Amino acid sequence: MSNFQRLKKRKFYFSSFFKTRKNLMIAGLATIFSTTSFYTFSFLLSYLNSNFISEHPTSIPWIKNQLRCETSGRDWENNQCWDYEHNSSF
Repeated sequence: MSNFQRLKKRKFYFSSFFKTRKNLMIAGLATIFSTTSFYTFSFLLSYLNSNFISEHPTSIPWIKNQLRCETSGRDWENNQCWDYEHNSSF
């Protein structure tokens, strides 16, 4: 086998090694990106659901009678006026 053929063979092995390494790196980065994206969007979705969709009832301390409470669109329970449309970020 001549020197030229050996060099050509080595060049092929090195180039295939670096191509494989490059492909593995791209696959690893794609996996990391997709995993972090999934968890980020899951976190954001659960945050939005907990803050904007679910109810956070609170009592309104300055309303003391049932008539005033119910005419304002709130509920009267246990001698307290409850607001079920309260936003937790308020």
